[in-house]
Amino acid sequence: MVVVAFVSFSLFNFVGFRNYERLLDNSKFWYAFGRTIIFLTIALNLELLLGLGIALLINKITWGQRTLRTIMMFPMMFSPILVGFQWKYVFNDNIGLLKAVGGHEYDYQIASEMRLFCKENNVTLWLNAHAVTEALRRKHPSGHEFEGLPQPCGMADTEGGGKWGNRADDVISIHRYTQHPTRWMVSDIHVVKVKETETGGRPTGIDTPISLRMQAGNVAFTVAGKDVIDHSKVATMKVPNINPKLAF
Repeated sequence: MVVVAFVSFSLFNFVGFRNYERLLDNSKFWYAFGRTIIFLTIALNLELLLGLGIALLINKITWGQRTLRTIMMFPMMFSPILVGFQWKYVFNDNIGLLKAVGGHEYDYQIASEMRLFCKENNVTLWLNAHAVTEALRRKHPSGHEFEGLPQPCGMADTEGGGKWGNRADDVISIHRYTQHPTRWMVSDIHVVKVKETETGGRPTGIDTPISLRMQAGNVAFTVAGKDVIDHSKVATMKVPNINPKLAF
């Protein structure tokens, strides 16, 4: 907060006390400041007088004094309890206000709407999903070729579970052993699900993914030792002029 007070809105330009100068010259600030002072003065004094008066009255009562003190304490006692019940209601699986946001029903609804959108508009939609923490912690067992390294993620390892894969026509998992001494530059594509198999497509084996090896400079890949890019055509491609002011 101290740093923000002395810089511009972009947070990179130091402006000194200019923000304070503009604040002190603003009539709306002084109007709000005055109303705040008046509110605090009246509210604090009234609360003090009312609290002191009620305390003196209760202190003079000889019968039922403890009961009255308990009743006076009810608002303070019930506030956290009521707040707890409110949040319990909000997150209730059946009637909660957040049932339709982030729940299983919401995920299924969105996935179904995506399928309908693609079907009605004859388009393909790819959804990028992250894996859950438990899946990221799974490692290959002892004796495996990649022993001790994280395992590739499956269809049910995404956040939200397998419902996304169940609604999808195709599911692929991209995995790379970044800590492997020789395969750190290889990206393995695991085809987990293929819905339409009439054309010959099928999922890949667990230990036989499609491996893409990065070439020098990370500008291309090779598959099974073959360069997938026709460099003779790349050399003749015309690259449009780019305005250097728009480049970033």
